[in-house]
Amino acid sequence: MSDMAGAISDARATATRKEGSLLVIGLVGFSSSLTWVFLLLTTAAPTAVHSWYESWFVRVIMIAGAAIALFVCWLLAEFISRRSWFLPVVGLLALSSCLVLLFPSLADIAHVVFLVWGLAGAGGACVFLLWGGFFSAHGRSRGLPYLAGSVLLAMLLALGISFLGRSTSFALATILELLSMVILVSLQNLWRSSSREEIESISEADDRSGPSWQSALMTGVFGVGLSFSLYYLVEQALLTPRVMFALGGAVGLSCVVILFDARKTHVITRTLLLKLLAPCVAVGLFPMPFLGVTGRVLCNAFLLFVFMTHVIVNLGVASKEVGLTGLSPVRVFSISGVAGAFGMMAGWLLGYGTFRVADGALVIAVPIGLMCMFILIAALIVEDPYTDGVALSSPRGDSSEEQDAGPSSSRGKSLWKQRCSMVADRYGLSSRESEVLFLLAKGRNAEYIENKLFISNHTAKAHIYNIYRKTGVHSRHELMDLIERFNIPRERT
Repeated sequence: MSDMAGAISDARATATRKEGSLLVIGLVGFSSSLTWVFLLLTTAAPTAVHSWYESWFVRVIMIAGAAIALFVCWLLAEFISRRSWFLPVVGLLALSSCLVLLFPSLADIAHVVFLVWGLAGAGGACVFLLWGGFFSAHGRSRGLPYLAGSVLLAMLLALGISFLGRSTSFALATILELLSMVILVSLQNLWRSSSREEIESISEADDRSGPSWQSALMTGVFGVGLSFSLYYLVEQALLTPRVMFALGGAVGLSCVVILFDARKTHVITRTLLLKLLAPCVAVGLFPMPFLGVTGRVLCNAFLLFVFMTHVIVNLGVASKEVGLTGLSPVRVFSISGVAGAFGMMAGWLLGYGTFRVADGALVIAVPIGLMCMFILIAALIVEDPYTDGVALSSPRGDSSEEQDAGPSSSRGKSLWKQRCSMVADRYGLSSRESEVLFLLAKGRNAEYIENKLFISNHTAKAHIYNIYRKTGVHSRHELMDLIERFNIPRERT
């Protein structure tokens, strides 16, 4: 028995080291991709600037290209999920078009510039979906720190490259995104061989596998706020070295806060961030109409910090929930990406209208924006970020309760159920509340619980309320976090 236990321990250690190595390589590759995003949204721009369009307009075109590509991927989610070659090939072809702008004669043609930047956005969308699937499969418990680390590394790279000039920045950004694609393709075989069953279990597209309208709206709101503040720093304040350091400091600070929380305090949750969003936006927006350039730079840097923190945390949450619940990464990240891209386009255009067209409009825009923000926050603090039908899936399509009870392997399902039992014991849940807890942990909603347990809707909601009250959580995501933190003793496994 001791030899068997030692062998199991060695196998676990080897698997952990391999998983860690994949995540480190993935961090480098994802950082390369994010550096491309930062550079194209800040310093990199076409060599020619015509009288009827400016750099802000081609950036809107890039975001629109990403939105269209993500929407198409959402429509073709089942086709794409079953063909692992599709996203790398399409992404590589689309990104390769950026090399066209390295030739001055072609970079002077407006229509070529528009087409290339639109294709760049589409290629970036493909890379985003691939990295989303990667972190969903390998970063369940560690995904958020790795995402924050990737963003921090990418920001540092972008700051260094930004001082090399616009044309050089564009060339290096393109090379970095192509490098990210190469790393993704290189990881694909290791990825599949290390957890083939796990990958298959989260690759099946399903009509139920998508965020709810609240989650999509939340992503759109973050996109508006992020690009509104980014517009002022990039286009209006003209990205002087001082502004660049303010921008980098805001993004870097959000990453440091998330990394510190993941390491030490563990208090940052999506619900907490939503509750703090409106006051933070008020602090950033209210003084802006009465300040000069330096004051507005600081206000927008603060808003960038706030919204960047939300974006990183929500990406980490989405990756974790896709991995735990067996949702389709293509469907989840594509529809969320569409909402975020449309939000970014709206924020960029709103920034242009507010700061460039009529600067006096800022006095009117601030109270209206705050009013809308408070209304949206009230609508967004919800129990479940996913549609009602979401449940943990089985790679074999078995819909029985035991088959879709937890992670994809049968041992994972057993451990997940044991964790639920431990939570029930720890917080003194009744036998009926324990049953409801198990169904909640699988992504079931009140209506499903009502039909499954043959109880009234009022009783089902009362049990859910009691579970939340006894465990001290406020959302299903926090409940899943709580369950996952319970370690199974060796003798029980």
